[in-house]
Amino acid sequence: MKKLTLNQVRQLVDLQGTGDRDGLSAALRDLSRDALAELKALLWLARDDESPRHWEALVIEARFKVDEKTAGLFAEDPELGNSLTRGLEILEASGRL
Repeated sequence: MKKLTLNQVRQLVDLQGTGDRDGLSAALRDLSRDALAELKALLWLARDDESPRHWEALVIEARFKVDEKTAGLFAEDPELGNSLTRGLEILEASGRL
């Protein structure tokens, strides 16, 4: 990950886990478009059985899918924390983290 830091992902997981919806929404809105794209790619990795070998391609594709609604949709996702944790585990196991 180049634009999204490990600490930012952990913060999002923690905020979602505590039920702090306002804090989660604010943290997501503060992310850059590129960081949101990496977040989306991380979720695809966790949920869609994507290969971590194709990480860069996932991020490029995700950039085209990020819009003004993306942060709000992420904030409403009850599985966000679990999916982000799983995505990080996949990236770490592949040596990409």
